[in-house]
Amino acid sequence: IQTATNGFAAIEKLKKLKPHEYPCCIILDLMMPEMTGEEFIFHIQALGSFHLDSIPIVVSSADPKMAQLDAPRVTYKLKKPINIEDLEE
Repeated sequence: IQTATNGFAAIEKLKKLKPHEYPCCIILDLMMPEMTGEEFIFHIQALGSFHLDSIPIVVSSADPKMAQLDAPRVTYKLKKPINIEDLEE
């Protein structure tokens, strides 16, 4: 498990990893400081890495607007508070 305090920090961590070190998924809050979750998704996509693009993204938020989120690469949406069974699914 890797953690990051915001989207910029997460991108920097991902850039330093080799593809075989990438996480099996990214759990992303939509309302992060300094960079929103949606901005993070578009920044990752702009890097143009096939390997980064293959990492599934799970979005988590208490914001009711999350249901309308139409960002590429979002595999699953979890409403906060997160239910562990939903996360395991």
